[in-house]
Amino acid sequence: MKTKSILLGAVFFSLVLTACDSLRKPENFTVEIRDAYCYQIAKAMYFVEEELPLGIDYPFIIDFSDSRSERFFEDVEDHARRQMDENIFEDAPYKRALQEMAGLDRRASVVLRYYHSVPTCFNDFVRMSDELDFYVWRTTETNSGIPVKFMLNSEAYYEVEIEDEDAVTWALKLCEGGEL
Repeated sequence: MKTKSILLGAVFFSLVLTACDSLRKPENFTVEIRDAYCYQIAKAMYFVEEELPLGIDYPFIIDFSDSRSERFFEDVEDHARRQMDENIFEDAPYKRALQEMAGLDRRASVVLRYYHSVPTCFNDFVRMSDELDFYVWRTTETNSGIPVKFMLNSEAYYEVEIEDEDAVTWALKLCEGGEL
């Protein structure tokens, strides 16, 4: 009898591990990935619309000439990060942060408008080598061709990365093409 319960326990433990491992897939984070991607592109669009007309020569890094703009984006990111850190189960923390700030700050309204205008469609995710204690996947957003890196650790903390150069180049194309 004891052998059966150990075997059943091992089978149950194996099923739990398999279920937990299946939860650690980017397909379970599509809303969060889209949210972070749209925010990063919206931030680049704001940079292109608000900073480049000032004659700033961009070295393909989002570097705001106005320190208030830089602080604004830091505030948005801190607000979104707090939601994630406090386990507020918000699927779109950047969108929510912008919505909450929009009533008090015109920039948030503008960035939120850009956020909503960003088209997104991701290719299948490809598993890459782990980095530190993160599982890593790559995909490409099909409209822009921008590579997206998705990283997830065992505590379900995730990061979505795109290159500033890619974001600014795509934002320039969207803004110049009148697709806003």
